[in-house]
Amino acid sequence: PKGRRRPEHAGGRNPLCQHLPRRSSTYVPPGDHPALRGTLTHDQIATAVIKRYEIDPVMVYVADITCPVMKITHASGAVYQETLTPPTVTGRSQVSDRFVIHSAIDKVADHLPSCRQSKRLGRIDCDIERSKICRWHIALATFLKPLWDAIFAEVQAEPVIGIDDSVHRLIVADRSVCKQGRLWAISGASGICYQFTETREGKWIADLLKDYDGHVMGDAYAGHNKLLNRDDILALFCWAHVRRKFFESADKRRRKVMLQLIGRLYDIEREIAELPPDQRVVQRQQRAQPILAHIHETLSAWQADPAILPKSGIGRATSYALKIWDGLKRYCTIGAAPIDNNRTEQGMRPNALHRKNSLFSATVKGAKSYAILLTVIQSALMHDLNPETYLNDVVEAMHHKRLPMAQLTPAAYAAREKAGCKLRS
Repeated sequence: PKGRRRPEHAGGRNPLCQHLPRRSSTYVPPGDHPALRGTLTHDQIATAVIKRYEIDPVMVYVADITCPVMKITHASGAVYQETLTPPTVTGRSQVSDRFVIHSAIDKVADHLPSCRQSKRLGRIDCDIERSKICRWHIALATFLKPLWDAIFAEVQAEPVIGIDDSVHRLIVADRSVCKQGRLWAISGASGICYQFTETREGKWIADLLKDYDGHVMGDAYAGHNKLLNRDDILALFCWAHVRRKFFESADKRRRKVMLQLIGRLYDIEREIAELPPDQRVVQRQQRAQPILAHIHETLSAWQADPAILPKSGIGRATSYALKIWDGLKRYCTIGAAPIDNNRTEQGMRPNALHRKNSLFSATVKGAKSYAILLTVIQSALMHDLNPETYLNDVVEAMHHKRLPMAQLTPAAYAAREKAGCKLRS
């Protein structure tokens, strides 16, 4: 509005992205332009150039590809004729890998279910059934299973991993209802792996990590005990879970005391985050151990206080923390261990958003395929990769077997990018 004064220290607008292509056009205003209402005359005296973001609608086209028909003599002596077509994850299907990868990222990273993708394509007169899109996603996941294995091998090689699980509904076809399947997450610094199971029984995670020997961080869910009670596993427990229980308690005075103490532990972690593991251990021993001792002393006093009811919010939080105390303080002696399991829990957020949009998986095969795609895409995002560029490069390399699978994981790909080595020449 006229007369409005701009603040003296107000910043300007952020510049438009310089790398985007530019298109020039000339605007000819119509006679009923809003700015011309009520005017007597209007004469052009100059021009001014404005810059705006613009977008083209999604365009799907049919690619006519001329392919060579080759006469081939095999090493065995056999002679045959074959048309050499660009390899695709869907075999001889009528869709390119780029299309399938773009659709899979829409579904997994941007939570756009297949039915909405089908409707969106229909608006541009491209009629592709939801079921066909689902089959393409399953074909891509099947093709990427060796990459899932390579990512999982990287995660299993780490000294500390985190585990968590979340609901992933599976429809029961003959009953027209859903049952509560589970999506398990196993995370490390190199990536995050997902596995679908039909129940939450502890045998699944124990079997998945049967060859793992190291430190496992999780929550106090009893189903994890089969894994955490093994002699070759050291259990770590999450301070974020403990903090949450105190945060939700109604006892304001004691809640404030405990949150301040836990906050001091997190302050230390922020300050030492860039240190190597051995130096983190030294800092934790010197600075965090006294705070932990104070926390334990406070919790023990609260547990013995008859004024605190065991079933009250503060009583439950106190009992929970003391029950898992050995696992809570163990991070101080392990430099590679985080203070909490937030990395793994944040890795479950995409499944929660997917659950709100796609509602359920129709088959076990579809749910397992979703877990594979989520593994590859989320691991790529962990390393700040563009998942579409990454998958296009990796799928092509897998078709032609240009590199071992261990060199195609998101962690290895990111390291190559950082070193200036590209998969594509």
